[in-house]
Amino acid sequence: MTDSRISEHYILYIDILGYKSAMLKIGEEQFLLKIDSLFARSLECYDRLARMEKDIKIVSYRIFSDNIVVAIKNNSRLDISQRSLYLLCFLAYVTQGSFMLDGLMLRGAITKGMLKINDYYVFGSGLINAYELEEKAIHPRIIVDKSLNKELQGLPYKDIFLTDSDGYKRIHYLSDREQPSFLLDSLRRHKYFVEKGLTEYINDEKVHKKYVWCREYHNRACFLADIPGACISDTNDFSEQNLPSQSG
Repeated sequence: MTDSRISEHYILYIDILGYKSAMLKIGEEQFLLKIDSLFARSLECYDRLARMEKDIKIVSYRIFSDNIVVAIKNNSRLDISQRSLYLLCFLAYVTQGSFMLDGLMLRGAITKGMLKINDYYVFGSGLINAYELEEKAIHPRIIVDKSLNKELQGLPYKDIFLTDSDGYKRIHYLSDREQPSFLLDSLRRHKYFVEKGLTEYINDEKVHKKYVWCREYHNRACFLADIPGACISDTNDFSEQNLPSQSG
């Protein structure tokens, strides 16, 4: 028998937006390989950081349909608990950046709650809370439960968060002060993706709104990084010739 106990976890719930259309565009098998590769890359970055945290339990995750659920078991010690939360936020930061720069929008939420996750199922009120919070995100962003705001105050590298007008903190995946050349390349690739979407979905109001929101975020990120020249204009003039060179 498997352990049936439910315990408190930090939970990241992700919805891959445009899943159906992306799958139809490149084929089921290729799309599956793409999702697997992108998330595996994120986990590699997470593992490099997590190896330095000997007291923290390994991350558990499940991918099903257009959703990804990631969880780290909470610890009664405050210092370990805060580091667990940071590691989960870092994984969200890397994952959203990786997916978005490869042309896949994500929406998600980070919360804390009761959960059981194993090889067979994911179950618990924490999963329900994460799902309901993800729906409140509305835009292509990963928001953090407001109940975790106090815990976020003790985290390092606060520049991976932004606070939106609705009071939610969210993952700021276009931030990398320590590697300005990498950030500039990310902004170029993100600009290409957003400009292309603004043109391609000009007649699809529901999808177009998502790209408009991404444009606003992109420009906000450019001003925060003091790179106004990388902004996207309101009158989009997209051209395939603007395709950025692929890095690493």
